Amino acid sequence: MDGFNVENGTRFFMWASIISIGMLWATVILWRFFRPMAHRIHGGLFGVKPETVDMAAYAFLGLWKILLVVLFLVPWLALLVMG
Repeated sequence: MDGFNVENGTRFFMWASIISIGMLWATVILWRFFRPMAHRIHGGLFGVKPETVDMAAYAFLGLWKILLVVLFLVPWLALLVMG
């Protein structure tokens, strides 16, 4: 490995962005299909209402999107501009 340079950094942040976006989409799709099961599990184990489970899941997905933009997309775009 040649160490860190703009080209390697750009490639790293590009792939990190692609992988993270793919994982986010997979999580959203899985949440869509397994939402009733999550309600049953959390309701049975912790006595949590379905509305609370939904709010926690949406907060988690929102935080993930914010971190994805801040930690991967913005550095990738900055390195592309530096280019």
